[in-house]
Amino acid sequence: MLNILIAGLGASFGSVTRFLLMGYGKRVNKLPLPITTLIINLSGAFMLGLLTPLPFNPALKLFLGTGIIGGFTTFSTFMGELLSLNQDHKTIAWWYAGWTILMGIVIGLVGLYIGKNLI
Repeated sequence: MLNILIAGLGASFGSVTRFLLMGYGKRVNKLPLPITTLIINLSGAFMLGLLTPLPFNPALKLFLGTGIIGGFTTFSTFMGELLSLNQDHKTIAWWYAGWTILMGIVIGLVGLYIGKNLI
């Protein structure tokens, strides 16, 4: 039960942060490409990669990883925006999907490399 509370508390911080950033991104981004979601998901991949090798207490890793980072990143918004983009901007949609997945892996590995070298 305690783990559920730890993860839920972290997720509330992450999701509120994402909500605020998405609101700001919608006001400033005039391109069809959902830049804010891309930045959120790529920064989350980096943070999760960075966190993974660090020797933190398991409860802290749960709070930060599953909680904050899990609440911050958003696969469902990525998919919704991708499907919406695919209606009118098919080429952009496919580039967005490929870029998100490829760069998510690369940036996650960069975070992992940095995290391993911090120890």
